[in-house]
Amino acid sequence: MTVYADLETLQDHSRTKLLELWNQKNYTKQFKCKHQSEQKENGEKIELTGIISLAGLVKEQIILTEVYSKEAKNKVRSFYKKFYQLVKKFTDSIDEKGEEFESKLINDPWLVVKQLQNLSKTMEARAS
Repeated sequence: MTVYADLETLQDHSRTKLLELWNQKNYTKQFKCKHQSEQKENGEKIELTGIISLAGLVKEQIILTEVYSKEAKNKVRSFYKKFYQLVKKFTDSIDEKGEEFESKLINDPWLVVKQLQNLSKTMEARAS
C-alpha cells in the first residue's frame, strides 16, 4: 500500500517548524519545549507562555510570554510563529559564532536559557 501526503501544509505550521528546529541542534536537544496558556483579567485575555525545561529536571524556564484578547483568532498559531522566530534567530546567531560556542552551550545548558531569555527581551523591546 502506498500513501501520498502533502507535507508542505505540516511544514507551514510554526509549531512543527519550531520542534523540528529544536530537535536538530545538539545544544537544544537536552531541553523540552512547550507552551502553557492561562486566563487573565476574568477570562478577557489569554496569556501564552513558551517554556523550556532541562530533561530530567522539574524546573521550567519562561522564554516568551504573549497576551492575547479572548476574541483574537489563531492565538496559539500566532504565538508559535513568534516562538519559532525567536528560536530561529537564536540558532542562526549560534551558527554564526561557530562550533566552539556551540560546545559551550552543550557543556553549560543554562547558558542556552540565558541566551534565549536575553534575545526574547531584546526582541520584545524592539517591538515596543
